[in-house]
Amino acid sequence: VVKTWTHLALVKNSTTTTLYINGVSIASFTDSVTYANDSVQIGKAWDANYWNGYISNLRITKGQALYTSAFTPSTTPLTPITSNATVYTSLLTCNDSYFKDWSSTNATITKAGDAAIVRTSPFGNYKITSTGYSYLFAGSGSYIVVADTLDIYAQPITIEAWLYPTTAGYAPIIE
Repeated sequence: VVKTWTHLALVKNSTTTTLYINGVSIASFTDSVTYANDSVQIGKAWDANYWNGYISNLRITKGQALYTSAFTPSTTPLTPITSNATVYTSLLTCNDSYFKDWSSTNATITKAGDAAIVRTSPFGNYKITSTGYSYLFAGSGSYIVVADTLDIYAQPITIEAWLYPTTAGYAPIIE
């Protein structure tokens, strides 16, 4: 929905990939592909289409399918996930006043075009805390690149974020 914060989660668990919108499964399909480790572009797709809108709290979690049935999306900012000293979060970004990865991976993030950090988020605007941010992508040439040192495609994997599209139509958020 245009100009509305929406939680999106894509979960690949074994050979099944499920797409959740606001905690509800809207599509599920068989996916036996093993994806290669490569740099990640946020806000731009391989076919040079660009995202128009805000992205907040983008988290990639490997080795754990966070959602396997309907759920209630978090009402607070996302945090890195660990369990018994195992680190599951490969990337946590679009959530602070820096172009930065807040996971323990601390991957390098490079801004392209006019991608900007803005003081708005699905969790409200905060005056003092660092949780009221998102990244604004204004279409053509506006995206960020995450270094290819991440091993984000380990199975299972969960990719999730809060999205606020400013225009209707095709809207890539990550490639």
